[in-house]
Amino acid sequence: MEEEKKASTSKYANRTLKFDAFFNNFRRLLYESGKTQHELAVALNSGEATITRYMQGVRTPEIEYVYKIAMYFGISMETLLGIDYPMPNEMSKKAWTIGKLYEKASDDDKAVVNFILQKYMEGTS
Repeated sequence: MEEEKKASTSKYANRTLKFDAFFNNFRRLLYESGKTQHELAVALNSGEATITRYMQGVRTPEIEYVYKIAMYFGISMETLLGIDYPMPNEMSKKAWTIGKLYEKASDDDKAVVNFILQKYMEGTS
């Protein structure tokens, strides 16, 4: 039993996420989308009361719901949770920005971007 306890403990075990950013982002996204709590609950296969508790900041979602909410709004979990990673250089910042813009792109726009990238990748091999 003691070995199991040691195995589940890591150097990150005492760290907790602060969900203030999640609650603020969640409320803002729902408001900006024009969707109702009921519509979101149906889409997430969740109860409307659960969504209300997230909105009020009195319930913290399980990670699977953070993922589902992020996918519903078309953003990354990091964005939803308000996690910013330090960028080591200007090129990394540009790559990160391009990635974030790609996440928001329509399927048609993504197809165009993929076509162009494939063209350049074939030219470099």
